[in-house]
Amino acid sequence: MADEPTGLLIQSFALGLPVPVVVALAAALPASLAGTVRRARTVQNAFVPRALITDSTFVRAAVTGIGVYAGLFAAMYAVPQILVRDSGWSVLAVGGRMLPGAVAGAVLSRVAGRLTAGPGGSRLLAVVALATAGALAASLAGPARRSSSSGPHWGSPPSR
Repeated sequence: MADEPTGLLIQSFALGLPVPVVVALAAALPASLAGTVRRARTVQNAFVPRALITDSTFVRAAVTGIGVYAGLFAAMYAVPQILVRDSGWSVLAVGGRMLPGAVAGAVLSRVAGRLTAGPGGSRLLAVVALATAGALAASLAGPARRSSSSGPHWGSPPSR
């Protein structure tokens, strides 16, 4: 229930929603969240069971999931619009560049689901987390290494 107002708020500009509708949606978001929490506290087997929302591991995983969802939404919604509008890419070029990642994500999520269900699931998750951290560190170190060279680098303005 709380997801619907959030999605509409994010897309309100693109949908051309009038300001009063956007304000109403913004008010509905915390109200729907509060209603879900109140219901889960008062009814033992509510939509979200009380035992689940009081579990700290679940709450941390849910917060992490919200962050991942926000990042994926930005990548799938905002980034293509920025590439088309600001960089002059065609819609077909953006879709073509994003398609391999989408296919890899779909296939690898199925594989990871099967692998983590077994006895080595915790080790696999630890390896994936370390690989992700290493890739992030390498990507952050990359521009710094290139900026010390005399040639152009990723962050430099285009030459005219």
